[in-house]
Amino acid sequence: MEYIIKLLMPLVVVVLIILGAYYTTRWIAKKQNTYVSGRIIKIIERVMISKDVYLAVVQVDTKIYLMSVSAGKTELLSELPPETAEKIKNAQQPEDFLGIFSKLLGSRQDKNNPKG
Repeated sequence: MEYIIKLLMPLVVVVLIILGAYYTTRWIAKKQNTYVSGRIIKIIERVMISKDVYLAVVQVDTKIYLMSVSAGKTELLSELPPETAEKIKNAQQPEDFLGIFSKLLGSRQDKNNPKG
């Protein structure tokens, strides 16, 4: 019995570390989202162009703007049409860590147990 506990203890620790990392990452993401977005102004999407230059889609009240942001300059490029807001709402949300992790485990189990 003592040997089983010695074998399972590292596994339990690893699972706890993974769960801790998952929940900590979710908590940090929620906190960051509250700092990035306000009540009226929201950064919908941001894409890096180079090291310190990116494009941002920003929603101010009901209007949506495309902006260029760099280290020393922020520029309004254009106002996007209203149907862009619908495309953004209908866009698929990126998959979270738990979904990716379960898919990875599922594919590993399929390789270990081939159907025959």
